[in-house]
Amino acid sequence: MIGRWALEFRAELFKTVRQRVSILLFLAPILMAALTPPLLLLGHELQGIQGKEALLPGGFEALAVSVRAGLLLAIMAAGIVSAAAVSGEASRGTLRSILARPIRRREWLLGKASLLFALTAILVVGVWAIGAASSSLTFGLGDIRDRLYPDYTHLRAGEMWGYVLKVALMTLGPLWAVVAIGLLVSVWTDQPMVAVGLTMGIVLIGGPFLGSILEGLRPYLIFAYIGHWMESLQEVAGGGLAAAEEIRITAVKIVAPITVVAAALGVGLVVFEKRDIT
Repeated sequence: MIGRWALEFRAELFKTVRQRVSILLFLAPILMAALTPPLLLLGHELQGIQGKEALLPGGFEALAVSVRAGLLLAIMAAGIVSAAAVSGEASRGTLRSILARPIRRREWLLGKASLLFALTAILVVGVWAIGAASSSLTFGLGDIRDRLYPDYTHLRAGEMWGYVLKVALMTLGPLWAVVAIGLLVSVWTDQPMVAVGLTMGIVLIGGPFLGSILEGLRPYLIFAYIGHWMESLQEVAGGGLAAAEEIRITAVKIVAPITVVAAALGVGLVVFEKRDIT
């Protein structure tokens, strides 16, 4: 089974590489992370020209803003590509011929899911790496010093990188959850646009709505709550060390998205096995 799974992974990889739309969707978040720090610097310069007083953001603040923008696009890209993964094949009429081969449906879907999980992991690493490189070139990524008293250091650069690493690790799970939900929706319908709409509704609307009702569980129910961690990272980078309390890797923050991934993928496999494809 593992051998066939690997073959399907490779086949889906080659197919994805040939699909320009998918490649562009995954490149957009990285491009956003690269462009945000220069745009922040440009905005600061324009405010100076207009005579407005504005503090120049630090490098780690720019990193938090750029990665947050990139990850928002990453959530959308992951949701769109995963939601169209199966429904797109069905709408093009290629799903029947694919499943006519001597391969189990489960193996084919797991191969596609594995590729999407791998691409999402690469995307997250790319957004953080490019965002860090761009922020470093634009502002520098040094010690966090007080803006009024530059001789006073809030945090050393090494300590700040520790917070960055924690947030980076916490952002991967929710994105994998988005992929799993997209695949679950995708196996239910032959219409890619319907699948994409439902997935985006669940992730960007359903999550926040549920989080507003269950306030105590809000950090773990909203996939877009990645933004909360990014805001905390930005506050810490600006010298607000109180926000560091929010940047903690806890069991819930790790287990919750993994549970969503396992549940959504498991249900998706069962539904796909029983689906009538004619």
